[in-house]
This record gives sequence, C-alpha cells and structure tokens, in this order.
Amino acid sequence: MNINFTFILEIISFLILVAVLTKLIYRPLLGFLDKRGQEVKEMFEQARQASEDSEKNNQISNEVLQVAKKEALRIKDMTRQETDKLRLLMIEEAKREAARILERAKLELNEEVKLARGVLKKDISSISLEIAKKIIEREIKKEDHKKFIEQSLKELSRG
Repeated sequence: MNINFTFILEIISFLILVAVLTKLIYRPLLGFLDKRGQEVKEMFEQARQASEDSEKNNQISNEVLQVAKKEALRIKDMTRQETDKLRLLMIEEAKREAARILERAKLELNEEVKLARGVLKKDISSISLEIAKKIIEREIKKEDHKKFIEQSLKELSRG
C-alpha cells in the first residue's frame, strides 16, 4: 500500500503544482500573450492604415502635380501668345514709324530739290547773262561763238 499511497501523493502534489502554476504563471502568461497579440494586431492595423493614407496622399500629390503641370503649360502658352501679340504690335509700330520717317525724308528731299532748283535757276540765269554779255561784247564769227559756248558749258559742268 505504500506504493499506491506514494503514487497518489505524487499525483496530488503534481495536481497542486499544476494548479498553482496555472494560477500564478500560466494565466498571467496567457493574458500577457493575448495582450501582446492584440498590440501586434493593432500595430499591424495602424501600419496598414498608414500605408493606405500614404498611398492616398501620394495619389493626391500626383493629381496636384498634374494640375500644376497643366496650369504651368497653360501659363506658358498664354505667355507665348501674349509675346507673339506684343511682337506683332511692335513690328507694326516700327513699320508705321519707318513710313513716317520715310515720308518726312521725302518731304525734306523735295524741299532740298526745290531749293537746289532755285539756286540752279539763279546760277543758270547768271551764267546765261554772262554768256550773252560776252557774246554781245565780242563780235565774233559763228565758229568762235560755237567754241565759246562749248567752252562755257565745259566750265559749267566742271564747277
């Protein structure tokens, strides 16, 4: 009976030890593991949410970038059009100014020509009078008269 009693005592001791270990270690350990598992799940969920948020933000950033690029292209095109218009206006203004300058130059040239003609008329009149005076003062033959006129014309063309 001794063996059975010892065996029963060992079983009872073992059961008490299991009960004490269960109460003192196993249940707190299970609680800790459950809590840690929950924390891991929460961290995983937060990481997943952060990843989704990051993806949404990235998508929004790309959309904003595309809008900004379109706006920049629109501004560039508008600026190019304005520059072309301004260039055409400047060309037209330059043409008008050149036409005004040309017209003024023509008027000034006409005035100069009129003055020169007046001076030439006076000079020609003076020269004609001088020639006539010399012809009258001299009584010369027809050949001498012809030579005198040619000589006078040569002098005029030189001077």
